[in-house]
Amino acid sequence: MQGIIQVQNSKNSRNRGNLNILRRVRDTNKAMERTVQTVKQLLKKAEYEGKDPYMSILNFRNTPLDSDMPSPSQLLMGRRCKTKLPITKKLLRTEVPENVKKTFVKKQEKQKLYYDKKTKELPKLNVNDNVYVQRDERWEPAVVVQKTDNSRSYIVKTENDKLYRRNRKHLMEKQKQCCN
Repeated sequence: MQGIIQVQNSKNSRNRGNLNILRRVRDTNKAMERTVQTVKQLLKKAEYEGKDPYMSILNFRNTPLDSDMPSPSQLLMGRRCKTKLPITKKLLRTEVPENVKKTFVKKQEKQKLYYDKKTKELPKLNVNDNVYVQRDERWEPAVVVQKTDNSRSYIVKTENDKLYRRNRKHLMEKQKQCCN
């Protein structure tokens, strides 16, 4: 179960759970981890200052993500949430934010452009190739049994006859031995 948040209630903390994040799939968790880190800091700061933690989270939800992006509450509900700060009734009306999807797509394309500059295509593997498969923090020997429909994942069989489906980046080719 990779990339799952486990929430465990800690007995000594009052109104919040202790969040433990599995860090096996770091690439997909970075944005989520950053948000969790921000919320944890908000809760710690609210507790330290003796303020209401729910107001801190509400203010976080009302803060725009970027200069050209609406806030999380505007994305979810189509309007700002009412806070202790004075706000006009016009801003509390429900409106569908326009061009949000286009803005997201533009940002994703820009991120992809920069990400692709430092990446390289991994060589394809064939059936019966000897490989190492990454399991947790260690590499185990395995054999490629089958290619999947997805061009980046393979079914591999480990030495203890267990089958795993793994992405190509979690497989490392064994170096071929040369006979001299």
